[in-house]
Amino acid sequence: MAKPAPKQRLPAEPPRTHQTLWIYVFVFLATFAVYAQVGRFDFVNFDDPDYVTANPHVRGGITAENVAWAFTSNDAANWFPLTRLSHMLDCQLFGLRGGWHHLTNVLLHSLAVLLLFAFLHRSTGRLWPSAWVAFLFALHPLHVESVAWVAERKDVLSALFALLALWSYLRWVERPSLRRYLLVALALGLGLMAKPMIVTLPIVFLLVDIWPLGRGLRWREKLPLFGMSAAAAGATYLVQQSSGAVRTSDQFPWLLRVENGLVSYVVYIARMFWPARLAVFYPYPVAVPVWQAAAAALALRGVGGVGNHLQFAQDEFRNDEDPFEEAGLGDVGDAAIDDGAGVDHFDVALAGAFAGEKAAERREVEEVALAGADHQADVGHEQQHSQLQEAARTAIGQAVAENQRKEEGPDDTEQAADDGSKETLQAERAHAQLKEDDERGQDGADAGGGPLIDAEGAKEPASSRKNKYEEQTKSK
Repeated sequence: MAKPAPKQRLPAEPPRTHQTLWIYVFVFLATFAVYAQVGRFDFVNFDDPDYVTANPHVRGGITAENVAWAFTSNDAANWFPLTRLSHMLDCQLFGLRGGWHHLTNVLLHSLAVLLLFAFLHRSTGRLWPSAWVAFLFALHPLHVESVAWVAERKDVLSALFALLALWSYLRWVERPSLRRYLLVALALGLGLMAKPMIVTLPIVFLLVDIWPLGRGLRWREKLPLFGMSAAAAGATYLVQQSSGAVRTSDQFPWLLRVENGLVSYVVYIARMFWPARLAVFYPYPVAVPVWQAAAAALALRGVGGVGNHLQFAQDEFRNDEDPFEEAGLGDVGDAAIDDGAGVDHFDVALAGAFAGEKAAERREVEEVALAGADHQADVGHEQQHSQLQEAARTAIGQAVAENQRKEEGPDDTEQAADDGSKETLQAERAHAQLKEDDERGQDGADAGGGPLIDAEGAKEPASSRKNKYEEQTKSK
């Protein structure tokens, strides 16, 4: 039997509440309010002349000639046509009034914050932690340079499309389709044309697969996205090489580059917690002490270890809240869904939930069971079908007995025994009904249909099965 795929842990879509809406409004307005002061700022003399004020193509606004230039230019050793187009649009709308160019950056950043909150809330199901992360992202001092500097339009614009790509990827995972995949590719492509720095975004998709989606590593589905990133990286390298921005290994040896990369990772992580000694330009070091590079490598390894422990702790926490566990079914439902066994998951899970009398979890179990029913295999899983049904019957009986013991008082031994007998009889009746449904489903499968097919070829309505098992397993 093939090894089952990792369970997808995408939570149910959060309800659209007034509280959530107010979080969106507050985060957006808070971001805009804090950065609104840049509306009084003018351009600066570092990079702004190259990108806007002294660039005749950009100052000329949106024209056919200028659009063609944006897609073919390697000015300032960069290729980011979408960023150049956005600067052209600002010049066409606002001229060279710097405050409006700044406010465009603020608007783009504020929209990116909303997308980040939407992505985190949907992927984790955690409202307030998602709001806090989005709020921190919005107002962290490390983002001031990108938002309050016109030349850094490429940062806020690429971040907006990167987060849009993440959101689109999440929707594609929920319901895969070519149209949704193309939306992911479109958002990634626009982000790459804003700033090629997001070439690593397909790797971020892989990390998102591991957490919070719990899908495991899935490389093949992302090969087209990796291809887009490779093309953008190649184009950027050629543009920068032709402009003299690429240094040779004689100027910057590979060992020095690795050492500088390790130390830079740690420095940036430290700046996240203590944003001090920030500068607009950081000169490349002539040398990096070996001990600093070694310490940085150990620190990064420690960060990775902490991440692994946190992931393990979260997995354990989620397992403790598994509705199948709470309903007394253990891993039966999850195994059935992962293996795609030909078992009627709705009947098994719903019978277990109602026999276990876990009122708070019944709706969750029903949702999971219905999702499992969508993944039933056609034929060829008779052995798994039998094993899972037998395990479900055992689990249902254990759930009934366990709940009976919890409800009984310490001094009502005789009454408890009578009640236990009644519950056992009710459970046995439920098991007999399951067996009858199995046989009826097998007959339908032999005739070319699936499990639980009636004489007319229609699947028994979910509501009638739910009522049936509720009546059979209802206590007293």
